[in-house]
Amino acid sequence: MDEMRLPGGNVGGATKVGATVRRPAGRWTPTIQRLLQTLVDAGISEVPRPLGLDERGREAVAYIPGETVVEDWWPDWSRSDATVRDIGRLMRRLHDASEGFGEGEVLPWRLTDAAVEAGQVVCHNDIAPYNIVWRAEEGVVGLIDWDFASPSDRRVDLAFALWQFAPLHHPQLTAKLGWPNDVDRLSHARALVDAYGLDPELRLALPEFIIERLMDLRRTIRRLAEEGQTAIQFHIDRGDIDGITKSAEFVQQLRPSLEEALTD
Repeated sequence: MDEMRLPGGNVGGATKVGATVRRPAGRWTPTIQRLLQTLVDAGISEVPRPLGLDERGREAVAYIPGETVVEDWWPDWSRSDATVRDIGRLMRRLHDASEGFGEGEVLPWRLTDAAVEAGQVVCHNDIAPYNIVWRAEEGVVGLIDWDFASPSDRRVDLAFALWQFAPLHHPQLTAKLGWPNDVDRLSHARALVDAYGLDPELRLALPEFIIERLMDLRRTIRRLAEEGQTAIQFHIDRGDIDGITKSAEFVQQLRPSLEEALTD
């Protein structure tokens, strides 16, 4: 069948072959395929159905049709109140379905070898508009690119999603991505956390989780680039390290208001 290079995919790249997507595989691929099957078996239709490896050793998953974000200017649907709420509800379903995944097993993930410990879930770790599939009249219908998933506290995923969807980027980047100047970040943040249904006693720590998640992302990008992963160098060349640092500083400035909005 004809192959078509899909837009985006700055780290691994992806190719559409018929009704499937093929991606480079790694030592983590069997873990991710097993995770996806667990989520599919739990009735979650928004994850790609795993199809094993193809004849060239690439990971294969079912293609989820719909619109995706492929440019640095994000479309209106990716910034809407409805999408923010869809993301919160989807994250909760995913996390709950992943509790206890591979319990007692130390499994290979892309960035670590680890088991899901008591109280942990499997986090996607990159829940952002560029990994969402959307369809008119249906809203969010897919969450793709699971390569960086790993066990963690559910607030790690929430922190990253809040950064991307509230949004909590520094103001210059927020404007560059197409958000209006008067975007109500605090209202969006509260809507996402409410849709998720996070317990009240866990909410106060979310701003600290956001800051630490951004610092961890900065460290990870630098480490992977130093290890010779050339696709990661794209993020450094684009100035993402500086943008992440500015965003962390912005969240720190916004922290009192953010804490109040999330816990009031």
